[in-house]
Amino acid sequence: MNLDEKFTLQVVKSKTYASKHARLIDKNFLQASLNPTEKNIDSLVNSFRKYQNKDGGFGHGLEPDIQMPQSSVLATTVGLQYLSPFVSSKNKVIAKALSLLKNSYNDKRPGWLTVSKEVNNHPHAPWWHFDEKKQQTIIDRNWGNPTAEVLGYFLKYSPKESFVQKLITHSINRIKKLNKIEMHELVCFIRLYENSPTDLKTKLYPLILNHLKNTVEKNPNKWKEYTAPPLFFIKKKTSDFYPIVKHLIKPNINFLLETQQSNGSWLPNWDWKEKTPSKAWQKAKKDWTGYLTVKNTLLLREFS
Repeated sequence: MNLDEKFTLQVVKSKTYASKHARLIDKNFLQASLNPTEKNIDSLVNSFRKYQNKDGGFGHGLEPDIQMPQSSVLATTVGLQYLSPFVSSKNKVIAKALSLLKNSYNDKRPGWLTVSKEVNNHPHAPWWHFDEKKQQTIIDRNWGNPTAEVLGYFLKYSPKESFVQKLITHSINRIKKLNKIEMHELVCFIRLYENSPTDLKTKLYPLILNHLKNTVEKNPNKWKEYTAPPLFFIKKKTSDFYPIVKHLIKPNINFLLETQQSNGSWLPNWDWKEKTPSKAWQKAKKDWTGYLTVKNTLLLREFS
C-alpha cells in the first residue's frame, strides 16, 4: 500500500467512525462542511435545538467538560463555532444565542464570564469549577476567553450593540500589553480577527501574529502533551496566519495520522484528573472522541 492509499484509508476510517459513534451535531457538522447544501445546513441547525434553552443560550453538555443543563456563555460560543460558518443572524437559533450573550454582558468586566456558579452542581472538568470567593473560574483569568470571541460574533451579526466599540478598544489594549498569551485566549483572538471588518483586522494582525510565533508549539515531540501545535490555531489554508506556520503543517498532519486509533478515531489527550474515572467523564470522553475525529478528518482533507 502506497502513502496515498494509506492516507485515503485512514480518512475513510475516520469518517466511518464519526458516522457511527459521534454525536448528531458532529455528524451533521461534518456533512455540512463537506457538502454545504441547504438540506445539510438545516439538519445541522435543527440538531442544536436540544442544546438550546429558553433564554437562548446553549447548555446540556454541548461542551462535554461542562455537563450542566443551564446555559453558559462558554457553551454558547461553542454552538456558534459550529453554526456561524453556515447561517446568518436571521436564523432563529443564532438570534436567540445572541440574545443570551447580550443579556449576560457585564460592563464592569467589561465582557463575559465563561460559566455561572451552577456549574458546580453538575459534573464538570476541574478547570471549570466556579470559585465562589473570586466569582469566576480559573479560565476567566484570561480576559479574551471568551470575550474576544464573543465580540467577534457581535461584529459579524450585530455590530451596532452599545458595548462593541468599548470592547474593541479593550481587546486591542489587552493583546498589546500581554507579554505572553494563554493558548486558548489566543484562539479566541483569532476568532475575533476572522469576524472583524478590514480596519480592525489591520490593527489586530501584527499583534496576533507576534503572539502566534511565540505560542505555537514547534516541537513535534511535545504534541502528545496538552500543547498548541499549529493546527490548534489554523484550520484553513486561506487563513491569514497560515504562512507563518506553513512549514509545520506537514509534520502536524503526519502526527495526526500517527496518533489515529485503529478504529479511525482520535482520543482526547486530557481527562478530569479523577482517581476513578466517573461515568460523567466516560460520556464526556466519548463525546470528545467524536468531536476530535470530525475535526481531524476536516483538517486532513484541508491540508493533505
